[in-house]
Amino acid sequence: MTQVVIYTDFDGTITRTEGADAVNSPFYQSLLEGYVPGVKQHYKYTKMKSAEEIQKLFIEQFGDYGESIDFTNPDNNLLMTPHAVLFFHELINNNQISINIVTRNRPEYIKALFHYQGFSASEIERLNIMASGYKFKEVDNDLKMRHSSDKKPSCIYILDDHTNDYCEMIRAAGHNDYKSEHIHGFNQKPGQFDWLSYLEQIKEFLLKSVTPQETSSISQETSFVATEATLNTAPSTDQSDEETKANTPHSSADERINHSAANPDSDQTKPSSKEISNPLMRLFAGWGFGIGFFVGCALVASGLFVPFGFSLLGGLILGGVLGFHTALVTGLVGLITDIARRPKRVKEDDKNPDNAVDNDDSIKSLSHLGGQSPKTQTEDLVAHFPAVFAAHNAADEQLRLSPTKSVPQDAVSPGI
Repeated sequence: MTQVVIYTDFDGTITRTEGADAVNSPFYQSLLEGYVPGVKQHYKYTKMKSAEEIQKLFIEQFGDYGESIDFTNPDNNLLMTPHAVLFFHELINNNQISINIVTRNRPEYIKALFHYQGFSASEIERLNIMASGYKFKEVDNDLKMRHSSDKKPSCIYILDDHTNDYCEMIRAAGHNDYKSEHIHGFNQKPGQFDWLSYLEQIKEFLLKSVTPQETSSISQETSFVATEATLNTAPSTDQSDEETKANTPHSSADERINHSAANPDSDQTKPSSKEISNPLMRLFAGWGFGIGFFVGCALVASGLFVPFGFSLLGGLILGGVLGFHTALVTGLVGLITDIARRPKRVKEDDKNPDNAVDNDDSIKSLSHLGGQSPKTQTEDLVAHFPAVFAAHNAADEQLRLSPTKSVPQDAVSPGI
């Protein structure tokens, strides 16, 4: 899948001579059919010589391509810079990279120059040369085509020595929803483009692309962190058995208390009034509506009462009116009947007032925790309560009246 798309100008960007100077140079004009020294022909509309003739002219002008060529010589500025040649040699066969030359120059001239500078026919065929001259349209259409075929690149390189053309290509990328972080744009003067730096950037970007192995390792690390977080939230494994036993009853008791608070009458399910009255009211109301509707239709059919006219519509209206009012009355009767049928609820406290304290829900809940409910007045007296004084006085009175009679030991409470 294509990760990087490169849109680059040719003259002045890949070479060191800007477009107008290149196509009007004597060498370029010599490549056109009917060339006459000193006579300028249109660079694009004039037929160009054959590929074999063009290669011969390249050799005549620059010599055999190799290390012997002096690129510092201004006469050789029509050639691609050595760093640009290395850039294209390194990337042209990479399936993750698409190289697009957006230019006003002729495709056959560009291919001839690539061929002269050591590129094979298969490598040259991988170049996508956009030669209409409308740079916004070329880049915009190409990106739209890639999006429609789900081949949207991750980043875009745009290079042009001409400022207006550069801005047009940048605008086309933005028009296709590419943000600044996805666009690497370079607008330099001819001969100032740092092709080695761009080559390293692209290689580094491709190496950083997520591979399946990296994705697997990332998922494993994420899983480990999540497990660690889960373990940290659990009780410590160093906790003693006594602490665990102490915590367990409280948690279960809290659940029982919460259950009792939420359902104070959970021992006995009490039917709600709606469960009884609603069906009965609906039943009575349904009967009433049916009877009223039938009577209304019958009155209209017999002609005895026709307030809405002697017709089917009049019968339906009268039946609906009588049925509605009859349903109200019978529904009310059903509600009254339901209330009358309800059994009286007797509070448990009224039946056994002595055990009112013991029957309290909060006391029941506390009893589950091992506590004791308060004692009633019928149980043993506490020594410092006032009732003890009454028992003590009664014992003294008995001794005074019957001095010879022994008093039971348990009749006298211990002294205060």
